[in-house]
Amino acid sequence: MQQNWDGAELARWWSLNFDELALIETKPLRTRHGFAAQMKMYRWAGRFIDHASVIPAEPVAYLAEQLSAALTDLDGYDWAGRTGRRHREEILALLGLRRMTADDRAALVAWLEREICPTAISSAAMVEQVCLWCRDYGLQSPADGEVKRLDRSVRRGFESALLERIAAGLHVDAITKLGGFTDRAGRCDWLQHDEGGSWPGWAGKHPRRGGTAFLHPVAAASRRSGWRWRRPTFGTTLSSDRPGDGPRGAPAPRRLGLNAIYLVRREREIVDAVVDLLIETVHKMATTAERRVVKTIAKDFQKVHGKERILARIAEAAIATPDGAVCDVIFPVADQVALAAVVHEYKAGGSYQSRVHAVLPSSYGSHYRRMLPTLLSLLEFRSNNAAHRPVIAALEWLNRLLVEGDDRRVIHPEDGLPIEGVVPARWRDLVLERDGAGRWRINRINYEICVLTALRERIRCKEIWVVGADRYRNPDEDLPQDFTEGRADYYRDLGQTMDAKAFVSKFKVEMAAALHRLNAGLPGNPHVRLLWRGRNRVSLSPLEPLPPPPNLDAVKAEIERRWPGTGLLDVLKEAALRTGCLEAFKTSGDRVILDASTLQSRLLLCLYGLGTNAGLKRVSAGTEGVSYAELLHVRRRFIHKEALKAATASVTNALLAVRDPLVWGEGTTSCASDSKKFSAWDQNLMAEWHARYGGFELAPRLKAIARQKLYLPDPGMAQELPNLLPILTRAIDWDLIERQYDEMIKYTAALQHRTADAESILRRFARASVQHPTYKALAELGKVVKTIFLTRYLGSEAFRREIHEGLNVVENWNSANGFIFFGKGGEVATNRLEDQEISVLALHLLQNCLVYVNTLMMQNVLTEPAWAARLAPEDYRGLTPLIYSHINPYGAFDLDFGRRIDFEHMRAA
Repeated sequence: MQQNWDGAELARWWSLNFDELALIETKPLRTRHGFAAQMKMYRWAGRFIDHASVIPAEPVAYLAEQLSAALTDLDGYDWAGRTGRRHREEILALLGLRRMTADDRAALVAWLEREICPTAISSAAMVEQVCLWCRDYGLQSPADGEVKRLDRSVRRGFESALLERIAAGLHVDAITKLGGFTDRAGRCDWLQHDEGGSWPGWAGKHPRRGGTAFLHPVAAASRRSGWRWRRPTFGTTLSSDRPGDGPRGAPAPRRLGLNAIYLVRREREIVDAVVDLLIETVHKMATTAERRVVKTIAKDFQKVHGKERILARIAEAAIATPDGAVCDVIFPVADQVALAAVVHEYKAGGSYQSRVHAVLPSSYGSHYRRMLPTLLSLLEFRSNNAAHRPVIAALEWLNRLLVEGDDRRVIHPEDGLPIEGVVPARWRDLVLERDGAGRWRINRINYEICVLTALRERIRCKEIWVVGADRYRNPDEDLPQDFTEGRADYYRDLGQTMDAKAFVSKFKVEMAAALHRLNAGLPGNPHVRLLWRGRNRVSLSPLEPLPPPPNLDAVKAEIERRWPGTGLLDVLKEAALRTGCLEAFKTSGDRVILDASTLQSRLLLCLYGLGTNAGLKRVSAGTEGVSYAELLHVRRRFIHKEALKAATASVTNALLAVRDPLVWGEGTTSCASDSKKFSAWDQNLMAEWHARYGGFELAPRLKAIARQKLYLPDPGMAQELPNLLPILTRAIDWDLIERQYDEMIKYTAALQHRTADAESILRRFARASVQHPTYKALAELGKVVKTIFLTRYLGSEAFRREIHEGLNVVENWNSANGFIFFGKGGEVATNRLEDQEISVLALHLLQNCLVYVNTLMMQNVLTEPAWAARLAPEDYRGLTPLIYSHINPYGAFDLDFGRRIDFEHMRAA
């Protein structure tokens, strides 16, 4: 639900015209505000609502201003009763909407299959899209239950059609091989699968990749259908974690399609893992050589400690007795061991890089070279840039030597090896040598090191991509393929004008106003000083500590008194029952045999075991009537990334709906962000998982605030800002932003439509040797946004304090992480990246459930008149639901659906 509204949007969607005002004036005063809100909400969202909390605060106030009504009028409006139903009929008549016919329904189904299902949006988002479609075509929106049934029906139809197209495109050999997955006992030997990540065994058993080449029709069929395998699945069926999990008795096309999609996705995961291994191995090879050199240098310094003093004593002795023998004059002041160490240090001298390059070939030739050629043979590299073709040609040449069994250490340039674009200048002397006859020759070991280093650098910036990979795929696939045809639609979806000059002009005006505002307010700001000398030119006075809230400890003690030792599992259960978040977990099969109560219990136990890191075995051991195998079945069939994200979103939406503005205030547009690291077992290449908490408004605390600079909208504007001169720098290159505006929108659209993630785009931009022009434009626009933010940060002490308070909230989050994620010492005890992500997402869900239940508990206490009168403004400032002193995360796992957390009757005596 949109929370931020500007004047133009409010006027477009929430202004009342004369006809609407005339109808509203026929209503009693107490119902006018509710009638207007219901009517404008239908115009905007295409659906009626059942509660005032769904409507954003700004439109509510905007309507009240037009009607001269009080905001409290909505509290007594009968949204779903007889009055509300009568008002809905009048609104539909006023809007001239007709009921949906069979033809309309068929058109809606076709539109959903063509436009919505391939995007893999959630069921809630699909309901919103259906309502908006009906609004745009002048139709009455179906009831929620009917829309949900339509959603399930359309998704099943789309899924079945896609699987049939995939199965029809498979060769007979592919069908034979895929049949091996239908029987658990008859596992195929051409694709190994195990729990801990199967790519090492896969790589070892397959010197040449291509075992799943017969599945290429799968990708082709998905492209024709508009569905993309790397998007979240449109149904949980295609998210099955195990091959051969197609339901017994399922039609052959469906079973074949499911297994084929699984194998295509699995192959891409394996290719990504092999590329990760290649990158890490090349990096480790270089860092190992650097460590050896550093260790040798340190050892040499230890051996020749006081070298200058030794040399000075030798010089003195030689001058005093110039005709004496060495053994009689020199050795008494410097023994033979010390002199040998000095000679060794001199011979091993040279630059640090040259010493690293001297050590690297021996390390590579004796160890790493045995595995890297095998890894290279498993991958197929491509590049869209001709400048990187020499690296591709060098790889093809080396692979050809490997296939032919040619293991000679010296190669001549006339054999066709590319040098330019592969061997950097600092390595030329080590790669190119002269033989006894004076001919140039190439040292193969050093050349291979150069090729691997160049390959690693270009893969990381996506200038070279890998066929069949996901994260290392063709970067052109990240961008919307239909951007040229649907350019206007993409601009409209992002809410941006197609006029680049208008876009730039808006920022230029805002930037100039912000700078003038800071310049005018700086002389009267005692907490900010700008200095003329040194690098650190911004001096900020530390914030004065605020007095501690006087009554918050009493509130926490009251909560602990009313709900002592509340079990964390009970918190999860209560949140699930109140929010319905368990509905997000759908089976990967066609049917569910378990009854609803048993399934709910096992889902909660699984989520608890994953979110606390206790594990399913520990949970099953502490729970009567449920085994580890039963929990593992539910984990594999129901719990996956998309379901966890949907469940977390469900709890978050429910939390926003139940928050009482009288307790928490109206703030909805800012929160803090931070990075929290969870350690993992060190066998995993990706040894850390980073969970980042996002916000609506970015408000960072800049650690290097003292060295920040303010950019100018125009070169001649500096003289208009005399108070800011010490930290002013160059003007913004607006022409660059205008030239690259269309490309910037294209990359932003890729992020919005999830055809690419921010990490892959930034990897392509930031790690390239030559900056991408779009990246330069984005960086320039970032300087504009940063300058506007800095003017606000420096000019407002209240804003700085808000940011620091938000970071304190994050620190509280971090402590809550350790409290909830207590199992196995807080380490993610798995080497599979997917399982690591599941653990962190389950932790996030548990956190949200804890906040949801704590919110209800605190509102239960603070809405009592005695407590409401007791709390001071300082208490509300420090109020947070991130508390857990009353929570017990341990003990027996006794899940009783008959026992609920009492919110209504736990009142103070």
